[in-house]
Amino acid sequence: MLFWADQLAHAILERKKFKYKDKIIEAQPFTVKSSASLSGVLHIGRLTDLIRGEAVFRALKENVPAKFVWVAEDMDPFRKVPAGVPLRWEDYIGVPVTDVPDPWGCHASYASHHVGDFFEVVGDFVDEMPEIFSMREEYKKGNFRPQVEALLSHEHELIEILNRYRDRKLEENFSVWNPVCDNCGKIITPRLVGREDGKILYRCEDYSFKKFTARGCGHMGSSDPICGNGKLAWKGEWAAQWVRWGVCAEGAGKEYNVPNSAWFVNEEIVERILDYPSPQPIFYEYILIGEGEKMSASEGNVVYPSDWLKVAESEALRLLFLKRITKTRDFRWSEVPLLVDEYDELKNIYLGTKNLENEKDREHARRLYEMVRRKNDIPVDVDYGFCAVVGQITANDEEALGILESTGHMRNPTPEEKGLILERVRKARFWAQHYAPERLLFRVAEHVTDDVRARLTDIQKKALSSLHARLKSSWAAGQELKGSEVSQALTEEARKAGLEPKQIYEASYLVLLGKPNGPKLAPFILALREKGLALLGEV
Repeated sequence: MLFWADQLAHAILERKKFKYKDKIIEAQPFTVKSSASLSGVLHIGRLTDLIRGEAVFRALKENVPAKFVWVAEDMDPFRKVPAGVPLRWEDYIGVPVTDVPDPWGCHASYASHHVGDFFEVVGDFVDEMPEIFSMREEYKKGNFRPQVEALLSHEHELIEILNRYRDRKLEENFSVWNPVCDNCGKIITPRLVGREDGKILYRCEDYSFKKFTARGCGHMGSSDPICGNGKLAWKGEWAAQWVRWGVCAEGAGKEYNVPNSAWFVNEEIVERILDYPSPQPIFYEYILIGEGEKMSASEGNVVYPSDWLKVAESEALRLLFLKRITKTRDFRWSEVPLLVDEYDELKNIYLGTKNLENEKDREHARRLYEMVRRKNDIPVDVDYGFCAVVGQITANDEEALGILESTGHMRNPTPEEKGLILERVRKARFWAQHYAPERLLFRVAEHVTDDVRARLTDIQKKALSSLHARLKSSWAAGQELKGSEVSQALTEEARKAGLEPKQIYEASYLVLLGKPNGPKLAPFILALREKGLALLGEV
């Protein structure tokens, strides 16, 4: 087993005993859990947990009956006002995100807005859709009551576990139950001041986040953990979730892969207090953007799943997330074509049109492709970079199809394949218009300017004139030239004129684009055809 998800699935299936006590694991459910806090927005970084969790679920499902769930951590407090949200939403700092109004006015709450937007496109990124749960609804239904009761009845043991992972011991008035203030509705501001008849007594006080402060209202109140309005503290709640859904594996960011993190605290809580075997962690690195910056809605530098779908197929992003989960990914819009090319290469290895000599590398690539591809993926071999070229020199689908057929990129496609090819052209065109670096942007010249003629040597002009005559003669004779034949013509005409191939390439780009570089020249000349021939003729 070379693929990481298969290795994790194998470890889950082979595990026999609890980690923190001497007990045999008997019948265990095989549920993979994914989740997201809704205190921020659901950008593509949040897809990493879902896609990686789905991979482990699929690996398990090949061997045993398994389930896949996604949980909205929508009892979390609203922590900061993201870019694009009115600053007056600062009044809701500290309120559970399910109780924060939707700034855009189209959903019942801030939380439901982001969950709705996220799951409108999630189906484009995964084939195995998870069952969706809301922590707010789970508490309202009383589905965590058994775990709340168990944690409260073993509170001394719980505190002992928590203190083992802390430098400073917990305060005497600690409680695993966090109430919602029944006056101002905030969940982060109630501070425990005592207990009475099993109820938590609290005072609502200010609580400071990094950039914003949740203002306490000063209210003195009480909350019944068994049936009141509130939630468990995260070091306790995570363990309760594992029991609630029968979790055997869950994803977590790299910050949890340290000895005193909430993951390991909850592992011990779930086994020692809740008597349930701790799950297999799926630890992973995060997706950064640009120059190693973390995506942040408050900074306005996030990429949404719907943004990705405008520029490329979802499989390329799945590949970015699945190929290695222990390496930080630095997302750059300029590198989208490289990701798509990497996916196409993986597809060709799987289909056997590209060979890898090393057997292990080949088997790993084939398994990776099986995990990356989606059920509706039809093999099409049309280079994304060339699609970006075609997208920039055509105005409509028919023109684009004509070029792809004339250059040999598309031969007798089925209607479904033709649709996929056109979709790639449209996405590549959008990428070129909005994200392509300057070196990949171009506009075909209307005429050869005097400035361009002045930059060409007499030998270059002679070589281009000879190339023009050669191409014109071939096309006039009805020959359908291939890219390799145009490349050969360029090389031979350069040699005849006493030029290096690089010199005729630079000269060609100057004539066609007005700058000394551009896309792959041979297919570009084929794509331009009459227009390119006319420009070469002007030399």
